[in-house]
Amino acid sequence: PPPPPRPRLAMQGTNAKLAHLQAAIYNIPANKRGAALHFFHDVRFCLDDEREAMKQTAEKHEKECERLRRMIYEIHRAAEEGRCPDDGLTFRFPAAEGSTPGTITCSRALVCQWSPAFAALVRHGNAMDGAFPREVTLGDVDDATFRAALTYMSSGRLPKECVRSLRADVHPLLIFADQYGLQDIVDDYFDVFLKARTLLTAEEAQRILALALRFRATAARDCAAVALARNLVRDAWRVVPGAEEEDLFGHEVTFEEAFVSLDAEAAAVVLAQDELDLKSQHSEAYVVGLIWKWLRGPSGQADRVVELFRTVRFECLSFDEIAALQNVLASEAVLDGGVRSQIKALFSTALRRKIYVPAGDGSPIRLRKRHRACVPDEGGEDRIRTVLRASFDICGIALEAFDPASAPEMQVDTAPAASSQ
Repeated sequence: PPPPPRPRLAMQGTNAKLAHLQAAIYNIPANKRGAALHFFHDVRFCLDDEREAMKQTAEKHEKECERLRRMIYEIHRAAEEGRCPDDGLTFRFPAAEGSTPGTITCSRALVCQWSPAFAALVRHGNAMDGAFPREVTLGDVDDATFRAALTYMSSGRLPKECVRSLRADVHPLLIFADQYGLQDIVDDYFDVFLKARTLLTAEEAQRILALALRFRATAARDCAAVALARNLVRDAWRVVPGAEEEDLFGHEVTFEEAFVSLDAEAAAVVLAQDELDLKSQHSEAYVVGLIWKWLRGPSGQADRVVELFRTVRFECLSFDEIAALQNVLASEAVLDGGVRSQIKALFSTALRRKIYVPAGDGSPIRLRKRHRACVPDEGGEDRIRTVLRASFDICGIALEAFDPASAPEMQVDTAPAASSQ
């Protein structure tokens, strides 16, 4: 059954608002607050009734879930004990050092519902012959990891001891769930990471983002990216190797430190966020500056910097800022010719978009403005646009017409840029 709304969190917020409302009512003069107080108490009684109804719905839902858990558990247990021989399916696992191979028997009918990958495995087995075998060998997972997945798929509860530390090098349950299409396990695994932390450090957000991209956990990816983008990370101290743990030697891990060490895919996800903290500049030029810092940082992925430039809202830059990008691009020695041409094509597309915005006819270019961002003065931009168009006409330079409404969003032209104009 679908889960009901969570009354606890909703009512906590409602109680706070009611307290503010009550305080505001008591600020009204005593001879005028009678009707407001009657209304306030009526609202509170209605909310109390609604709270009780939601509580009863939640309890009913939990009882139904518990009944389904018991049924699923008994079906697996019957298959394991041989009471339903036709439904039993035994999984064999590689033997650990000094032990015998592990086996787990469970219900064929239930396991085939886990995912399309398991449905195919139950039907075809290792030989892929469609014979509905009674045994299947899983050579790439241990029995403890499979049992944790079985527990989750039977009860909807993820054993906490199966969730490794965020600093762990490998996460067997995540790897297994991703390999066999058990996306619910992946999502709940990341929920454990996020719920255990009221506020992420920059390093934690960076690690969660990298793992979420690897295992396609969309919600966790967005949460970590927003935390980095909004700079909502608490202070963390990186201790100098060899120093005592209680000594605060080292330095604070800042957002920019965490950002420049991200790989290209993770950095692009962060820069794509509308909530990106633009610092005191409140300008899209700060995003471009971050990209240049990332390029000179330790990522070693200069060939993928175009992915980051595709996230820049060039329409929020002024003509002067776009033109100045070419000078910075020319000074970056780490870029090869192909990457440089692609970035230059992005700048060219952005400039043509701004030049061909219809001036004064009520149809300006669509701004993808970030939160708390400022845009260039439209009056000044219109004057520069008019001068540029007139200059092109006087000099006889015919530029290809550019329709920003029908053009793709910052599509990169991979062909070499034309040199003459």
